[in-house]
Amino acid sequence: MQSANRDGSEREAVDSGKLVAAFGRNGGTAASRAAAKSIVEAAHARKRWFFCECRDGATLTPVNGTHVMRKTQYSKPHHEDCPFAVEPKEQFFIVRSLRPHPPGSPFSLLRNNSSTGETEQNERVQKDTYSTRRPRLARLLVAIAEASVQRQTFPLKKLGPQFADIKDQARALLLAPKVPVIKMLCSDTSRYEKFIGDFSTQSKRHKWTAGNRPHGILLDTIKGVEDHALVCTDDTRIPVFGSISIFGRATAPVKPWSTYLVAGLIGEVSSGGVHVLRAYIHPCVSEKNLMLVDSNYERETFRYIAELAAEYREQIDIIVRKPLSDIGTRSISENLTEEEAEVQANTVGAPKILIPDFIIGFPQFPDRSRDIIVETLGFSWRAYRDDKAVTIPAMQAALGQIDVIAHDFHFPDDKTLLQRHDTFKASLRSAIEKRIGLLRH
Repeated sequence: MQSANRDGSEREAVDSGKLVAAFGRNGGTAASRAAAKSIVEAAHARKRWFFCECRDGATLTPVNGTHVMRKTQYSKPHHEDCPFAVEPKEQFFIVRSLRPHPPGSPFSLLRNNSSTGETEQNERVQKDTYSTRRPRLARLLVAIAEASVQRQTFPLKKLGPQFADIKDQARALLLAPKVPVIKMLCSDTSRYEKFIGDFSTQSKRHKWTAGNRPHGILLDTIKGVEDHALVCTDDTRIPVFGSISIFGRATAPVKPWSTYLVAGLIGEVSSGGVHVLRAYIHPCVSEKNLMLVDSNYERETFRYIAELAAEYREQIDIIVRKPLSDIGTRSISENLTEEEAEVQANTVGAPKILIPDFIIGFPQFPDRSRDIIVETLGFSWRAYRDDKAVTIPAMQAALGQIDVIAHDFHFPDDKTLLQRHDTFKASLRSAIEKRIGLLRH
């Protein structure tokens, strides 16, 4: 973080950590703002702005020497992974949406008062990140994945058994009271036309309670999105009448190395026919591995973890988990108002998003005290690093002060990327061998 004139000239470094604590998504307390007051006052007096490293043109504008504005006509939005992308009061509602869905509670994805006229005029593609509230359809996919493909052992399961695990979880989740997901699930895009042809007959076999319209779920791998349609693995297209939400990106291009898992909401439209009304798309490791990941960085991290797990599997059992839900225990009221969120942020700060990138477990240590958090550090900006310096220890504390190993793609900056990969592998190798040694003694 730097202070500079509005045109970006005469830049000077400032204490990024204090500004993150005062105005970042996890901060906001009166005490943290008081600690940053002298920095803001100095910039305000000199009519200078704070320029963030996350994106060229992303700024914070001092106001009255005590606050900052994130949005002005001159500033660009902060990167979604930047702690300044979200205000502390909004953080409460984002974290709440990232918490696990209540067990036994129906998802109720299509209410009676939902629009039935979702047409191509309403087409839109939106980016979904941890800086936005998680859509309900995404929560369904997360609930299914976390109980199935987000926990992997070695050797890795083939694709068929992975889909079998997904279907098992679909039996435990409800679209509406007494309507398990499995009863209205199409888990093969090649059978989609038959599914929608049978939709009316199939949906009438279930009792849809007041407030719920009949609906189903499409869940399968796809290649990407083109012309507001899902591109299936056999290159056929399934149009989406409403919005498409894509995790981590604004588009889902069809590329040889990209595979996505899609959850599509299927229902009738007022103009007639059964269609995918809206869709949520999340990248997965590969066409043979359905584990959901946030980025190519995480694909790379998982590859190295898998290599070492395979190498040592004769000596120690290894489980890799990729959480998708917040593990924090701080209570957030379902009826919280924005005013109440702002008061809480002012007094005790906003809740942190606590979602470890990976957790490596060793079943021979049943108390899980030897688990390891693996964090993929994909960005170099100071504000991002200052934020990680707070959230990583918080994740460790939430999981019993277990070890953490970072896979850093940028530092040390005097090393090549290959050398940084080697450093990560060496650290993880050492940690695995240490646990093997404990088993032997």
